[in-house]
Amino acid sequence: MNIKNKLSSLMYAPLALALLAACSSDEDFSEKTPEVKGQTLIINATNGIEANSSRTIFTDEETKVKAVWGNTDNVVVVNGTSGNVSAPANFTVTPKEDAHYATLTGTVTGLTAGNVVSGYIVSDYIKAENLSNSNQLVSVDYSKQKGTFADAMAHCLQFGTATYTEGENISNMSFDYKTTFFELTLTFPEKLSSTVQLSMSGNGLVGKSYVNTVDKAGEFNTDANIEGNINISDVNVEAGKAKVWVAMQPTTLSNVVITAVDANNNYYKFDVSGTKSANLVAGKVYAFGVIGTASTIEESLIGEGTATSPYQISTLKQLEFVRDKVNAGTYIGKYYKLMSDIEINGEWQPIGTNTHQFKGGLFDGANHTVSGSYTVNIADNQGAGLFGVASSTTIKNLHNAADITVTASALSCGIGGVVGRLLYGSTLENCSNIGTITASDGHVGGVVGSVIVSNKDKSKIITSLVEACWNDGHIISNSTQKSSKGAGGVIGMLQTSAGVVDNIIVRGCYSKANAEISITKKETSYGGGVVGFTSNTIVDLIKVYACWSAASFGGNTNTRSAIISSNSNAKFSVYDTWRKDYASSIKVSNVAGNITGNNNADKTDTPSAEAITYMNNALSTAGSAYKFDANGYITK
Repeated sequence: MNIKNKLSSLMYAPLALALLAACSSDEDFSEKTPEVKGQTLIINATNGIEANSSRTIFTDEETKVKAVWGNTDNVVVVNGTSGNVSAPANFTVTPKEDAHYATLTGTVTGLTAGNVVSGYIVSDYIKAENLSNSNQLVSVDYSKQKGTFADAMAHCLQFGTATYTEGENISNMSFDYKTTFFELTLTFPEKLSSTVQLSMSGNGLVGKSYVNTVDKAGEFNTDANIEGNINISDVNVEAGKAKVWVAMQPTTLSNVVITAVDANNNYYKFDVSGTKSANLVAGKVYAFGVIGTASTIEESLIGEGTATSPYQISTLKQLEFVRDKVNAGTYIGKYYKLMSDIEINGEWQPIGTNTHQFKGGLFDGANHTVSGSYTVNIADNQGAGLFGVASSTTIKNLHNAADITVTASALSCGIGGVVGRLLYGSTLENCSNIGTITASDGHVGGVVGSVIVSNKDKSKIITSLVEACWNDGHIISNSTQKSSKGAGGVIGMLQTSAGVVDNIIVRGCYSKANAEISITKKETSYGGGVVGFTSNTIVDLIKVYACWSAASFGGNTNTRSAIISSNSNAKFSVYDTWRKDYASSIKVSNVAGNITGNNNADKTDTPSAEAITYMNNALSTAGSAYKFDANGYITK
C-alpha cells in the first residue's frame, strides 16, 4: 500500500497577554499536498532534533517547528469499518530526498473497498488502545512530561486518514497535527536556582487524550478522554528563569494555573490565564512568559473544597497534606478531585481513621490510578488502603494498581485496595483493583475490606452502595484467626448487627479472570469472587444485583463461592449473576436459598451475551445508571 503526502510545519501563534486564543490571522500550519502511488505509504513528516531521537527540528529564524521524516520513525496503520477494526500494523519509513516526503511500506489485513485507513506515528506516549466502550483508538498520555522540546515533540500526535477504494494505492491521505504546544518562560521570585516539579491545572485540560481511528476517524473521543493535570518533572531553574515546553490536546482552556515546588519544598504559583479563556488550535506553538509568586502547599490546592469547586489534588505531597488534615479532625465534608495518577511507595498512612474518619463530601478519582508498592500498619477497628475509614461519603472513579501489604492487629480491621472500612451510608462507585493486596489479619477485598452498617433508627434508614466496582488482582489473607474471616474479589466483608435497619446494595460488580482469592489458614475462612463473607441474619438488608466472577481460588479457603460466601444462617438476596464454570463446587453462593433470577455459568472468561442481557435488565430494574458492554465490562 502506497501513500504520498507532505506533513507540515508547526507555526507559532501570537499570545497577547498570558493565555489568549490564537488570532484569526495566524497562518494555518497545514500544508496538505498529497500525492499517492502504489500500496506503499508516502508521507512527509520530520526528523529529530538529534539523530534518531525525535521527528522535529526547531528553526529559530523561521519561527517554525518543521516536520520531516526519519527512517527510525515507527508508523502504525489500521483499517476497517465501525465495529470491525484490523489489528495495528507496523509500517517501515523510507524518507525521500526531500525529507518532507517518505515511503511507508507495510501489510494490513482485511482491506476492502470503503474501509477507512488511518496512520499515525507512535512513541512511548502514543499507543493503540481498544477500550471496552469504543472502537480501536490511539491514545496520547500528556500527564507526565519533561518540559524539554524533544519530549514535547515525542508527545505530538500526527494522524492521517483516507478511504480505501481499490487496487494497491490510496490517494489523498492527509496527516494532521492533533497536538498543540506551550513554550513557556517562567520567572521565579528571588532569582531562584533549583530543580522544580511543575503541575499545570485548568478547566478543559486533558491528561490522556483519545482519537478515533476508524469510526469518526481523526476526531477526539471526548467520552474516553481523561481530564487531568500535566505534571512536568525535574525542570531546571537558573537565576529565576525556566524554559518549559508543554504538549497538550488542543481544546478550550480557562483557569490555567501552574504550581511549582522546589528542592526545599517551597511552593510557587503561576497564574497563566487570569480571567481569560483560550481556544487552542492544533499545530500551533503558543510562546509567552508568566511571573510566579511564592505560595504554600495549602494554597497550591486549586479549588475551594465545595461541590462546585472541589480541591484539585495533583501530587503525592498534596494528597499527604489532605490526609494529614483529615486525620487531625479537620477538612470534614470537603470535596476533592484527583487530577493526576499518583505513585505511592514505602510506608503509607491511610486517609481517615476510626477516630477521625474521611467523612462527608466526595472524592472523585476522575479515573486516575494509584500505583506503586506500599505497606500499612493498623490497630484494632482501623482500615487500610488509600483510605482507611470513610463514612457518610462518596468515593468514585478511582483505580488501584499498587501492591499493598498490611500488618493488621485484629480481625476487626478492614483492608482494601481503595478503602479499608466503609461506614454509615457511604457510596463506592466505579472503583477497581489490579494490585496484590496482602493482609496479616482482618477482612480483605480488592476494592474495599469491610462495608459496615449499624444504624437502628427506623426514621433515618440509609443505604450503603457498592456499584460498578471490579477486581483483577490477587487477594491474600494470612489471618490465623479461628473466627470467621472473609476475602473477596471486590468486598471482603458485609457487616451488620442485631436491630440494624440500614441496608447494603451491591450491583454491577465483578472479578475478572486474572483475579485470585487466597486464604492461607483454612479454619472458618470464606472466599467470594465478589463478596468474601457476611453473617447478616436480617431479611432484605443485603441485596446483590447483576454481579459476575471468573476469579480463581488458591490457598486453603474453607468455603468458596463465585459471588458471595456466608455462614449457613445468613440472609441476603442475590439476583441475576454469571460465573465461570471451572469447578463444579463453586456455586453462586454456599447458601442456595437466597439466589433468584438467572444465574448462568459458562467455561469462558467473560459473560455470555445472554448473561449480559439479563444482568443489564437487572441493573436497569434496580435503578442503576450503569450497564455491561459486549465484553461484560461495566460502562455508563
